[in-house]
Amino acid sequence: MGSLSKLQRTGVLIRLRNNRQCTVDVLCAAGHTKELANAQDFASVLREAGWTVSGPEPSEYVGAVGAEIGIQDLSAHGVGAHLLLDTLTAVGISARLRPAKDLFPDARSTSYCLPVGTEE
Repeated sequence: MGSLSKLQRTGVLIRLRNNRQCTVDVLCAAGHTKELANAQDFASVLREAGWTVSGPEPSEYVGAVGAEIGIQDLSAHGVGAHLLLDTLTAVGISARLRPAKDLFPDARSTSYCLPVGTEE
């Protein structure tokens, strides 16, 4: 997954800035400079939109391709995960919802995580 284009960044800001603000952990594959830069780009736009962001944090467990939104409890994930999913999809980024524990075994208690992986 590449970094956000100017059009994608603007689209994310427009969709998220005036909606519910959530807390998210942004993760990327450890040892991959490009993925770290892409994750920093995602974290930056989410912060600019008013979200509380932890990271980006490199993790040896992240092996995501594209953007996968990890959720602690799929049965009670609330509107934040769907808002993020709908936003990423609307700006042309392939994303999907997954249980956080499936994405990395040391999933924290944060409601959502966004592992940013390699290009699809």
